[in-house]
Amino acid sequence: MNLQLRPANLGEILDRTASLYRSRFLVFVGIAAIPAGALLFFAAVCFLLSAWMGAADPATAILLGMAILGVVLLAIPVCLGLTALGSGAISQAASKAFLGERITIRSAYRVAWKKGWRYVGLLSMEILFLAVIPFTAWVVIVAAMALLAALGRQAGAAGSDFVTLQSVLLLLLGFGLVTYFFWMLVRICLAFSASVVEQLGAWAALKRATTLSVGTRGRILVLYLLCGALSWVVSVVLTLPVMVALSLIPQLNTPQHQQTMGALFLFLMYGASFASQAFIKPVSGVALMLFYYDQRIRKEAFDIEWMMREAGMEAPQPAPAAAETWRPVDGFPGNTNGAQLEPAPEKATGETR
Repeated sequence: MNLQLRPANLGEILDRTASLYRSRFLVFVGIAAIPAGALLFFAAVCFLLSAWMGAADPATAILLGMAILGVVLLAIPVCLGLTALGSGAISQAASKAFLGERITIRSAYRVAWKKGWRYVGLLSMEILFLAVIPFTAWVVIVAAMALLAALGRQAGAAGSDFVTLQSVLLLLLGFGLVTYFFWMLVRICLAFSASVVEQLGAWAALKRATTLSVGTRGRILVLYLLCGALSWVVSVVLTLPVMVALSLIPQLNTPQHQQTMGALFLFLMYGASFASQAFIKPVSGVALMLFYYDQRIRKEAFDIEWMMREAGMEAPQPAPAAAETWRPVDGFPGNTNGAQLEPAPEKATGETR
């Protein structure tokens, strides 16, 4: 029996997350490093082409610009696919680790590869709800406000009043979109866990995540805030010492080496972003899987179901009601409504038998 199959509070979930992460550190980091490394590779290629384009002649600069555009167009589907596979593989590894089963980087990606299109669709729908819809709303509302401002100026209204009103409306709009982002995030964040464990499609996983997240969304929001703070700390720890060391080198603090210093700092930021994603992404993935199982234990008695499964028993499933065909009873030829009739009891006649 797995002693972890019981309801847990936020502190216990965070403690279990740290324990599982430490126990399979190389597996989780190796899984997360693949999509993070792909993003770092494409970013570095675009940076090198941009630096080359700045020192090239016009004809070469046009070709390099087209090459950058091609790299970006290639990077979008590749990074989307690898990120989806990585999220599925992390969820797979977290589920196996929670249940005490063995998992490797290769096996996690092999399982995720078989459901690759499902995970790509799920990630695309998450991006749609979390980024595309808010961005579209922002563009539409800002364009409408700009149009109203132009009409107001044509009507001779005071410009300062419109500027103040626009500033207030933009502030409220930004606050509303940020609120929407976090509200939607905590609703659908368990979708990958549900899809991996229950083998659900993209839309079914989103609906399942919305149902399971009820009652624990506040705790999940705290988890995301902690992961954001941890990611910032990791970035600072990795970048600050190197930046201080580079600034203390006298040969680099000259106008001739300003471009070199800028390139070094940019590569340093890319490297810190890669390390942050590789180290922090598994933390949220493991924690979300623990939240998923915790909600199933609270709502669906998953701990009892798992113990029955481990003992070789299956939870009783309600059998579907099957229509039975009854033959008319002898002596009742008019019985055609599908029910078996019994002869009526004989009335007492007072005779002793």
